[in-house]
Amino acid sequence: MMEPDKTYEVVTGTVDRQFLFRPNSHPANPLLHESCHVDALDPTNDHMPKPSILNTLGFAFARALERHPVQLHAAEQNINHLHSNLTLSFEQLGNVSSFFRTAHSIIAREVNRLYGREGHVFAGRLRATCCEDDDAAEDKLFYSITNVIKDGLVDRQNGKVFLSSYPSLAKGETLKFWKIDWRRFRKKGGFRVKSHRPKDYIIWRELPFSWLPNYLNWSESKRQTRIRKQVAEKTDEFAQEMKSKGRVPMGAAELKKLDPRDRPKTPRKSGRQPLCHASTQEAADAFKDRRRDFLNDYIPASADFRNGDYQREFPQGSYRPPLMAICTGDSM
Repeated sequence: MMEPDKTYEVVTGTVDRQFLFRPNSHPANPLLHESCHVDALDPTNDHMPKPSILNTLGFAFARALERHPVQLHAAEQNINHLHSNLTLSFEQLGNVSSFFRTAHSIIAREVNRLYGREGHVFAGRLRATCCEDDDAAEDKLFYSITNVIKDGLVDRQNGKVFLSSYPSLAKGETLKFWKIDWRRFRKKGGFRVKSHRPKDYIIWRELPFSWLPNYLNWSESKRQTRIRKQVAEKTDEFAQEMKSKGRVPMGAAELKKLDPRDRPKTPRKSGRQPLCHASTQEAADAFKDRRRDFLNDYIPASADFRNGDYQREFPQGSYRPPLMAICTGDSM
């Protein structure tokens, strides 16, 4: 059930919780792989650039946003999962599925190419949870931005080790990411043409982030100050919690030593996921009532559609169930 003008927290994890998104950026340029020459993106030399995981994720979200617009508030990288926060207008309700399909497809292809692996990169369907009110939406935004701090991976979020919306939201920085347009390179002759260099076919895409709906009436400086202040408070809170447990953040150097095919030693703690995020019980109850009414409309619509009524109307913000086509042939 996707509703217009509601903010959603979206979480997607890697298959088997593998560390496929662990940082591998060059210390002097987070857009380049650590094995690259620092000036590999300079067109005046012949150093071949190789994208970092941070750049791959940033470009994937930028391309998805270009093709299927949504109001993206955050796109945050962890070593084995991604956090996203977004709001949909009425016209954008049908874009969310295509948006994540495009982003995840690009990410999966590049990650498999990087590690020489095959198969799925993401464990399954994304988990989208509605933020029922402004306070809940803001709380989940800050949770997403500081997630790598909470997990003890780094001591602060600056967007240089992990992909983050923080530099854009807190400092007004423009975030751009690159990719070699291999299709155009091959169309122009590829490696058969000696004068061709793949780096001459680099394309850049900007990843713009949208402000939360309740921030829109604020001035730019007030928005940025709010982001910096709340992230700093959560950072201090997590630092105190880590200190009380005798733990220290891993840091970028230790993170790069992780095997990307490894996974956490502790088992996942399973539990019931909340139906929504709400700051009051009244808001949570209001969501439950709407969801119940939604299901009362969706369940019979789904049954009719599966039984052949392909013109059946579905409630707003829903997706039709997939159909299975069965092919039969005459036996000899």
